[in-house]
Amino acid sequence: MAGAGTVSAATYASLRVGSDGSPVLALQQRLTALGYWLGGVDGAFGDLTRQAVVAIQKVSGLSRDGICGPLTWSRVYAGSRPRPRSARGRVVEISTTTQTLLIVDSGVVRGIYNTSTGSGQRYFQGGTGTSP
Repeated sequence: MAGAGTVSAATYASLRVGSDGSPVLALQQRLTALGYWLGGVDGAFGDLTRQAVVAIQKVSGLSRDGICGPLTWSRVYAGSRPRPRSARGRVVEISTTTQTLLIVDSGVVRGIYNTSTGSGQRYFQGGTGTSP
């Protein structure tokens, strides 16, 4: 998203599953540019976009509700990305702290995925629960 630093997080309304249009397209483009996986960029906020939003919320230490509100937008604009532990080789890293999976190539994060390792954390997916 060119010029993202000049646009405030308040520019867009909160987005959630079912939202669509140019704000969703902008969100998807920015998340994809940061390395968060969401399938395709299509301007429709579906479950895969929600998974990417949850991943950036986890990485940023925010509440994990899958809604892109002002706090999440601020982390999207700030370019919030995890730091890899590995500096060499092609590896997959899983953070049990943030519950994210990273694809790392020579110390560069190439992909960021929402995941669950059964941490006992609370989650929301069609209802609330606790992972085993």
